[in-house]
Amino acid sequence: MSKRRTTWARILLVAVLLCVAAGAGEASLVGASLSLRADPSRVPADGETAVAVSVEVMDAFGRPVADGTPVHFVSTLGDIVSPVETVGGFAQTVLQPSNTAGIALVSAMVGAARATIEVEFIAAAGSAAPGSRMVELTAEELSYNHDKRVFVASWEAELRYQGIEIHADGMQYDVAPNVVCAQGNVTLRAGSRVVQADALRYELRSLRGRLIRVSNEVERLLVEGDALETRADTDDDACLWEPLQTDDTRTWVKAHRAIIDPGKKVILDHATFYVDDTRVMSLRRHVVDPKFGGALFGNTFGYTSTGGVDINFPLYYRASGHHVGSFHITRNRAVSGSQYDPGWSLGLKEEYVREGKREGALILEDVLHPDRGLRWEQRHRIGERSGIDFDASVARFDDDSPRLLSSGIRYHRPVRGGGLSLSLSGSDYSDSRQYFADIAYRPRMPRLGSGVLVTTVFHLRHSRQMGDVHEVIVDPSTGEPIEISQDTSGSTTSPGVDLNFDLPRKELGAETSLRAGLTTGYAWGLAGGARGMFDARMNLLRRLGPTEHVKLSYTYSSTPASLQPTMVAPTRHRLSLSGAVVASGCNVWFNASQELGGDRVFGSVNFMRSLPFGVDAGGRPLWSLSASHFFSRFQGYRIGSSRFSLSRLFGRYRMALCYSPQGSGIYDNRPWVSAYGYGYTYSGGRSLWIELSAAGY
Repeated sequence: MSKRRTTWARILLVAVLLCVAAGAGEASLVGASLSLRADPSRVPADGETAVAVSVEVMDAFGRPVADGTPVHFVSTLGDIVSPVETVGGFAQTVLQPSNTAGIALVSAMVGAARATIEVEFIAAAGSAAPGSRMVELTAEELSYNHDKRVFVASWEAELRYQGIEIHADGMQYDVAPNVVCAQGNVTLRAGSRVVQADALRYELRSLRGRLIRVSNEVERLLVEGDALETRADTDDDACLWEPLQTDDTRTWVKAHRAIIDPGKKVILDHATFYVDDTRVMSLRRHVVDPKFGGALFGNTFGYTSTGGVDINFPLYYRASGHHVGSFHITRNRAVSGSQYDPGWSLGLKEEYVREGKREGALILEDVLHPDRGLRWEQRHRIGERSGIDFDASVARFDDDSPRLLSSGIRYHRPVRGGGLSLSLSGSDYSDSRQYFADIAYRPRMPRLGSGVLVTTVFHLRHSRQMGDVHEVIVDPSTGEPIEISQDTSGSTTSPGVDLNFDLPRKELGAETSLRAGLTTGYAWGLAGGARGMFDARMNLLRRLGPTEHVKLSYTYSSTPASLQPTMVAPTRHRLSLSGAVVASGCNVWFNASQELGGDRVFGSVNFMRSLPFGVDAGGRPLWSLSASHFFSRFQGYRIGSSRFSLSRLFGRYRMALCYSPQGSGIYDNRPWVSAYGYGYTYSGGRSLWIELSAAGY
């Protein structure tokens, strides 16, 4: 009897300890504090230059929160990856800028705590937002090679683009550069103007092309503009008239008709999928997103340690150049991709485009439970270069999180001698509310005599924050935690001016060049007094061969604080070295950065060596060995990760046996599936797994 009582006492003790540990894990987020930063905080509004956003999350006692704590990120402009889990109290994500200039308010949220910073997307000098330009392609036989982004049309091929029509017996359309190659009975039409040819190579973006006519003699002509003006062509390169080569690929999609919005989507009507001439499946409609590389079905399946396997499978009930409608069967993922929704749901997404006028989308995260989230986006063009952008959303990251309400409106138009923009936005989350307004004027600035390009921005910004911050402190007399609240309401109004100087590239020799630029500005009325800003940058590039180079970069930054304190000093010097070289048959890519006078060091190095065991049809080696190492040191935290892999190509896929002494992050001790592969990691501080991924071209 005594042994039985002892056994039950032990079981009860273990249960109590587990409950206490679970309760402590949840309570650790009460009174959590966040420190948020963006690097860099000013980038071009080009849709390409990524921003690294990192956050430090501390609990109420000033300790890093437990590893694996999910951090949700949102941004009023651009696209941001969310959620991200903490490691050592830190989490980092990537913000991809939009093509719209303005101030993005980037927020990180853990539980009921939130931190917000500003990231500025800078408009390129003289840039204008172009309207949507659809390409419609039909033929008796129409095939799409997604690996190379090339359409092949045979028999009565027809392409329409704005006011341009091209008819031919055979045609190839390369989506990325927007180039058409046509052969046999070619007719190029614009209104009443018609040009005949035997072969044509035409660039849709510039409305320029070359054509050839063969009768008693060969006639070569250049054709330009929407009036199809022609003149003699002196280039006799026969390669211009060769059809685009797509013979070395295995995966095709055949369709009756295609509508292409270059860089955004490819719409296929009556799509049938083939692999090695074997029919795999057919769909009434399918839309391909080029952001997902070689994946015809995008990022449909994934895995996160917070929710397990996640799914977002679209079923399109309408797909045209002006309207795309789809139901989304989702699990542990939001349709908009910007939040985490646990469980299964049936989402709805309506996208609409009115050529040259307006476009937008309405997203309902779950038609059966509307409180999960709703988002509406609308962009309306007024004239050639004016427009209004509007968005509004309501979201809940999970059942225990507060609801996030946000909205924003941006207006831009040309004025005499420049451009004017106005932005208004606001959000409400838990006990905090934030509002932001910005008006900016960008005068047109000619290039200086020395080739220096100058961009000037005059702006007036106002921000207001209202709410309470809840903290937990320890009573020194009793040792018990006490929750307190503090009013953080306040506002800031700051007029200012920014100047950007881009110096022309200086050639220092046949293979060496130097580029430099600087941005300076001044703002009044900021918290703590007026602040000046000065950023300088210099890049020294040495070309070592067709694919080899070494670049040395120096940046100096002195910027004012944003809405929340950041984790770095306002003044920073950074020296970076990056490059790609080939040494002893081994390809090496490297980058390293050191903050001079600070404690932040980070970088990576990658090695890849081909093995002499054959090549594929594209000339790529079938087998390869690779090794990589990432390192970072920041505020006393040291992170290092090494990885070694043996890879084998199988068509358009690569299979690799991978090993990492540090483990593979969030996939530790469990099988995993993501957009990049799948495998298994075992415990003991070591990792060995198999990875399958798209090989790329």
